[in-house]
Amino acid sequence: MRDKILTSYLQGFSEDFGYQNADESKLFELFAAYFVVCHAYTDRFDVENSIVGDGGDTGIDAIVIIINGRAFNDINELKSYIDGNEKIDVQFIFVQSKISHSFDSKDVLSFGAGVMDFFRDESELVCNDSICRFRDMKDIVYTNARKFYNGKQPKRIMYYVATGEYVEDKNLVAAKNKAISDVSRGVGEKNVSFEYVDAKRLYKMYQEVTRGTAKEIKMGDYIALPESDNVDEALLGMISCDQYIKLICDDDGMFNKNIFSDNIRDYLGDSTVNKEIASTITNSSQREYFILLNNGITAVAKRVQRVKNKLYIDNIQIVNGCQTSNVLYENRKLLTSNMYIPIKIISTTNQDIINSIIISTNRQNRVEQEAFESLSEFHRKFEIFCPAMNRYAKDNIYYERRSRQYVTNEAVKPIEIVTLSNLLYATISMYIEEPHSTHRYYGELLKANKGKVFIGSHNLEPYYFFAYCLKKITAELRRDYESKKHFVARYYALMYLWKILTKNKKYYLNSREISEKIAKEFLHVVDDRDIFTEICAEGIDMFYTIVKSSNIPPQNIARTKLITDEMLKRIALKLKTPR
Repeated sequence: MRDKILTSYLQGFSEDFGYQNADESKLFELFAAYFVVCHAYTDRFDVENSIVGDGGDTGIDAIVIIINGRAFNDINELKSYIDGNEKIDVQFIFVQSKISHSFDSKDVLSFGAGVMDFFRDESELVCNDSICRFRDMKDIVYTNARKFYNGKQPKRIMYYVATGEYVEDKNLVAAKNKAISDVSRGVGEKNVSFEYVDAKRLYKMYQEVTRGTAKEIKMGDYIALPESDNVDEALLGMISCDQYIKLICDDDGMFNKNIFSDNIRDYLGDSTVNKEIASTITNSSQREYFILLNNGITAVAKRVQRVKNKLYIDNIQIVNGCQTSNVLYENRKLLTSNMYIPIKIISTTNQDIINSIIISTNRQNRVEQEAFESLSEFHRKFEIFCPAMNRYAKDNIYYERRSRQYVTNEAVKPIEIVTLSNLLYATISMYIEEPHSTHRYYGELLKANKGKVFIGSHNLEPYYFFAYCLKKITAELRRDYESKKHFVARYYALMYLWKILTKNKKYYLNSREISEKIAKEFLHVVDDRDIFTEICAEGIDMFYTIVKSSNIPPQNIARTKLITDEMLKRIALKLKTPR
C-alpha cells in the first residue's frame, strides 16, 4: 500500500483486533468494512462475519444489515429480533474495498450489479455461501415488510473504498449513477445511496471511531447551574438549530450516530411524534415557536470549556433527544437562524451520575428493558472487577457497559473489550450449557434467563472466566483469516472447555470453590496456548463430527438443541475414561 498513514492504521487495526496472518488485501477488507460501518453505527460487531469477499461474491466484499440501530450478520439472531419487535427500521450496507490507489469505474459497475442482483427474488449470478446467507436474511426482512416503520422501505447504502484520492470524472460519476439507478428500481432513489471513500475520508472515519469527538459551537444564551460534586460543568440554555446541526454532524456534514450511543432508544422514523416535530419545521409560521414546542436535548460530555460565546466540547453524548435530532437533520435545509432548541449539557466522568441522567431522561419513553440492564449493580461491579482480576491472567479484558466507553483509552485494545452481549453468550454457552441459544437476540436471552444469570449474590470470578475464554478463542480464530469459518463452533468449544475443566461437575455461581479453582487453576490452563487450543480443537472436532452424522440443514447446525444434547452425552462418556 502506498499510503503510509493507512499502512500505519492497518497495522494498528491488526494488532488491536487480533487479526493475524491475513494478507494485506484481506486485512484491508476487514479494516475498510469495520470503519465504514462503525463511523455511522454505535455498537461493536464481529466484522469477519460480514465479509463475503471470495469466489462468487458478486462484486461485494462486505454486507451488514442494521435493524433499529443494531447490526446483524447471523440469520437466526436477525429472525429472533424481528419476531420480538413490532416495528423495524432497516438499512442494508454494502462495501467494496480496493487496496489499489485508483478508483475503477468497471469495478464500480460490477459492485452495483452485484447489489442489484442481491435484491432480485432469484439471483442471476453465481453466489457463494456467505452471499446466500445474507440473501436469506434479506428475504426474512422483506417477509416482515408489514413491520416497516410507516411502510418505509429499507435504506440501501453502497460504499466503494480505495486507498488513493478520489477525483471526480465522468466515468466514475456515470458508474455511480448507474449503480444507484439499478438498485433503486421499485424503491425510489431516496432509499439508495452510493459513496466513494478515499484515503482522506477513511482517515476521518478511523479517527472518529477510535478517538472520539471534539466540537466547537456558538452558544451564548445559557446559565451555569450551581456547582455539585463530581460534575465539572452543567449548562442550561438554548442553542440555534443550525449550531446544533454542527454538533451532531461530522466534518463532512453527515449525521454522526456515534454521539447517540448512550441514547438507549434509536430513531423511530416517521412516528406520530416525529411527524409533529417535522410539521413544526416545515410550517413557516410555527418555526419560531419550535423552542416552545420541544422538550429539548440532554447531553453528557467528558469536558466542556467556555470561552465567551463559544463552547469547546470533548466526547459529547446525546442521552435524550435522538428523535428531535434526526428530524432536525432530515429537515436541515429548512432551518432558520431564529430557530432554537432547549439544551442541557453536563460535563462529568462519574458513571453513576451518567447512569442516573440516562435513566431519568428516558423513563418516560417506551424502551426495551435490556437497554437498562447494564446500568444495574451487578454490571457496575463487574466493570470494576475485570481490571482487578486481570492481574491473575496473562491477558486483559475490560467490560464495556456503555457503547464506546473506552474509545479514548489507547491502553485498551478492542480485542480486550467485552460487551454485555458477549458476556451473556459466553455464560449461556458455558454455564447454562446452551450454545445453540447464542444465535438468539441477546434481549430475548436476558428475559429467558432472568433469575439465572447476573444476580447480585453471584461471585464475579466465573463471569470473568467465561468472558476471558471467549476473548481467547476469538483471538485464536482471528490468527488465521481462513479460521473465520469456525466461528460457528466457538460457543460449542467453550461449553466443551468448561465441562472438561470442571470434570462435568455442576457448580453454583455463588460457589467459593469454583471461584478459587478459576483463579488458581483454570486461568493457568487457558493461558497455556498449547493446552487451550488442544481442548478447544477437540470441542470443535466433536461438534463437526456430530453435525456430519446428522441430517440437520447447514443453516441450522449452530442453533439445534439436538447437537448440544448429543455433545453433552459424548462429553460425559469421555470423562468416564482417562484423558
